[in-house]
This record gives sequence, structure tokens and C-alpha cells, in this order.
Amino acid sequence: MSMLTKSSVRPAILHKIRQIAGVSRPEYGYQAVSEVDAEMGSLVLQGYRLVSTHFLGTQTDHEANIQYTGILYIFQLEPGEIEKLKKEMAIAPDRN
Repeated sequence: MSMLTKSSVRPAILHKIRQIAGVSRPEYGYQAVSEVDAEMGSLVLQGYRLVSTHFLGTQTDHEANIQYTGILYIFQLEPGEIEKLKKEMAIAPDRN
């Protein structure tokens, strides 16, 4: 059974790609470091741990003369949270 079939179940693994710059320009797809920090910190507070990051390259917004860097973040639920998910899945099996 896929863990994604239930909307209330958190995925055990998360991949997040973020374009990071000194300032935010969401219409161009990049965010300030502080915004990305807050978002990633929120995931840690939700029971995830950061297991890996990958540099995806640097680009330039020539219109604003701003460089931004792509980063892939890989998160995994903490082992205790995974055990809770397993118990929840055993209690509420998939009805398909």
C-alpha cells in the first residue's frame, strides 16, 4: 500500500528543491535564505531530519542582476515518527 493514498499520512521521505538568493522574487522562482531556513526548520519541527543536500547549480536573474543557487534537500521522518506511521497504517488498512 502506498503511504500517499491517505491524505493525512505524511510521506516517510521528502525531496524539496529550492532556489536560494539574497532576496526573494517568487515570480522568478527564488527565495531569500531566511525564508528557506524557516521552511526547512518547520519540517524538522514536524519530525523530519535532513539527511542530504545536493548543489544543483547557480543561475543569474539578469534583469535584477541577482545570482541564485539551486539546492535539493532530502528529508526523512525520524525513526520514532516512522514507527507511529506503521502503527497507524496497521490500525487503518487501505480499503481499496
